[in-house]
Amino acid sequence: MRPWFVYILRCADKTLYTGITNDMGRRLEEHNRGVGAKYTRGRSPAKFIYSKECESRSAALKEEARLKKLTKKEKLSLAKNFKGKARELPTKLFRVINEGFVCGNCSADVPPTTCGTPRNHCPFCLYSKHVDVHVGDRANPCRGLMKPVGVVISGRDSYIIIHRCLECKEIMRSKVIPGKDIQPDDFDLVVSLSTKPLRNA
Repeated sequence: MRPWFVYILRCADKTLYTGITNDMGRRLEEHNRGVGAKYTRGRSPAKFIYSKECESRSAALKEEARLKKLTKKEKLSLAKNFKGKARELPTKLFRVINEGFVCGNCSADVPPTTCGTPRNHCPFCLYSKHVDVHVGDRANPCRGLMKPVGVVISGRDSYIIIHRCLECKEIMRSKVIPGKDIQPDDFDLVVSLSTKPLRNA
């Protein structure tokens, strides 16, 4: 039996929505397709900022009622504490998709990765497409072209590309695909991005 979750979404207009589900990935897709709830229709893309596993549907409903009584400030505080403990919602809640594509910027034919990290940007020009809410879920309806605007170092010998969506202006991060992959990222381009100040993103 699947566990039940109570969750808080942040909609595109910065408002919050609270609900329950026993399938987080499916529920997010429904909200972003405009069929999840009347309130979130027309307010996509939405993303999870908080979730809590409950022992039953009844317990989830009770927790939902409690959360709905909180002010927006209290909900955001709850979400901030949650994010600090678990930077992202567990990947197992989402159907991760690793697939090839034709780059919307340079038209290159890009193969799927073989290193375990889902392919979400072009290895030749580093441009991406705004298709994810969480890496690899393909649940974001924006579909705007995402420009690489900077690079940060994460841990030892690990690099993160910073992308900015040219449509909705959202900032996203994605791991640099390493040299061991079938088609690694152009590391010279990655290095050139590291000279760009992120405040210009």
